This record gives sequence, C-alpha cells and structure tokens, in this order.
Amino acid sequence: MNLHRRNFLITASAAAAGTAVASPWMTAPAQAQEATLLFGTTNAPQIPVNSQIMHPWAKRINEQGKGVVAIDVRDGPTLANFNNYYDRIVSDTVQISWGIQSYIAGKFAASLAPGLPFTSDKAEDASVAYWRLLKSGVLDSEYTDLETLFVCVFAQANLHTRRPVERVDDLRGMKLATGNPVVADLITRMKGVPVSLALTEYYEALQRGNVDGAVTPWTAILPFKLHEVLRHHIDLPLGANTGALFMARKRFADLTPAARKLLLDNSGEAESRRFGAFWDSEQDRGRNTVKAIAGHTVATASPEQEARLSELFQPVKQAWAAKTPNGGKALEAYEKLLADVRSGRS
Repeated sequence: MNLHRRNFLITASAAAAGTAVASPWMTAPAQAQEATLLFGTTNAPQIPVNSQIMHPWAKRINEQGKGVVAIDVRDGPTLANFNNYYDRIVSDTVQISWGIQSYIAGKFAASLAPGLPFTSDKAEDASVAYWRLLKSGVLDSEYTDLETLFVCVFAQANLHTRRPVERVDDLRGMKLATGNPVVADLITRMKGVPVSLALTEYYEALQRGNVDGAVTPWTAILPFKLHEVLRHHIDLPLGANTGALFMARKRFADLTPAARKLLLDNSGEAESRRFGAFWDSEQDRGRNTVKAIAGHTVATASPEQEARLSELFQPVKQAWAAKTPNGGKALEAYEKLLADVRSGRS
C-alpha cells in the first residue's frame, strides 16, 4: 500500500469515527431506557382541567423521569376525543388519555355507580371512594385491557331553568336537557320531559326554546356560556359522570419497572383525590360567579324537597342495579367505601 493511500484510509477512518460520535443515532443506546408516551388530553390547552390537572401531572413525571420516561402532551381532539379516547388507547394511537366513561357505551357500566343521583355531595370524597372501589377488584371485568392511573367523580349536576321552579318534585311538562339516562328516568318521575342532548347542544336548544332547562353541574355553566340562557338555578345532587385516565395494560407492561413505578407513584388515590377536589373547586367557582350576575337566582332545595326527590329516585336506583351487570355489587361496595372516606377510615 502506498503512503498516499494509507494516509487517505486513516483520514477516512478518523472522519467516520468522528461522525459516529457526533451522530445522535449513536446516543440511542444510552437513551434506550427512556420511553416516550403520547398523552392525548382531548381538551383545548387553556381549559382548567388541563392547566390545573393534566399538564402539571405530565410535567411532574417528566421532571422526575429524565432518562426513564417522557410524556409528550398533545392537546385538542385531533389524536383523541371524548368519543374515541378508549379506542385510541387500545390501538396504541396514543398511550395515555382520559375521558368521561359514560361516553363509551357498554364498556364501563358498573363504573357509573359512583355518579348516581343522591349518592354523594363532594367530588373529592366520591373520587377517593371510586379509586378504592377500583382497587377492590369489584370492577376488574371492565378493565381487563386497561391500566388505570387515576379516576374522578365529577361534581353533581344541578337543576338550571329558564323560568323559576316552585316545586322541584313537580316539573310537570318541563323539557329538560340531559345526557344521562338515569337522570332522564328521574325527570320522568318528576313529571318532566327529558330531552337527550350532548352538552355542546344545550345552548342552542335553550336559546331556541326547544328545552326549558338542563340538568348539568355548575362546572359546565361558564365554559359553555349557559348562564346566558339559564337564569334560575337549584342546587340538587342530580347525578355525576365518572372519568378515568389510563393506558393500555399491554403497553404499560412493556415499560421498564422504573417507568411503571414512576407513573404509579404519581397517580393512584392521591391524584384521584386531587382531581375530585379540583371539580369541587370548579363547582364553587361556577356557582359563585353566576350568583353575582344580576338577574340570576340561586337556591338550595329544602331538606323536605330533597327527601322527596330521593324517595322518587329509589326505584330508579333499584332498576339501574338490577339491569346493570355487576351493578348491585358495585353500588353496595361503593356506598360502603364512601362512608369510610367520609368518616376518615382508610
């Protein structure tokens, strides 16, 4: 080999070695342990549930999990929305998402027990009891393909109407918007007419006079501008939705033990409690804001009226437990756990 060719090969080898060191591909083995998980929040970035719950949760894990796990937050409905979030998780389109469980027809039937009317008055207590119900194993058949990270029970829905209501146990002829079939049954027993609508449809239906009111929590009044078309409000525990944040069990199992531990350490009962407390805070904020607006009346049903409605609800509750697979067992267990939470028992 002549000297010129030998020097060329040495130079080329050195250049290749230098390029290899500088290439980001060559750093992959050092980062192989870090898993990136797409988190489809389903919501616009600025709404309170993202700014106060979802984003801080992801940020906390990213700060603690450098080199172990990274959560890539994607806001908005492009990757996942409330109607398809479950499918997007099991298909691995996103690895983490959350949503209202009643939107996934038939999947989480018994998991809706914590949201039945007259079951709880505080979302924080209800969310803790719901998490304990999930961990008790009673609901295992609904989560065979899911790893649940934390849950919530939303704030209870209330009665909001265009005109004053004198007797809450007699809504004779009033058309009330609701997306909850259990609440619809109760409205019928109150002599009202339930109208099944999505929350996004409430405003137009009220504005056009197609419905006379709505059963929805205070948390929805301001974001959907319903205070512009609803002037009279009565606080009643008329049911709540349940929600959960989870990932596919298979995808969770594929993570390293360190990544799984990090996710679980930042989730569970403590995060469920925080989520429930958030909804209580939003409920209070909505109520107090609307109460201060001229032309609005905000009332609380008397103990006698609430007792009467609770009595009307009993056959609805029994019917739900009877027709829902595992519903009676789930409801009985949940009510006991909720009593434990309220009494401070762990």
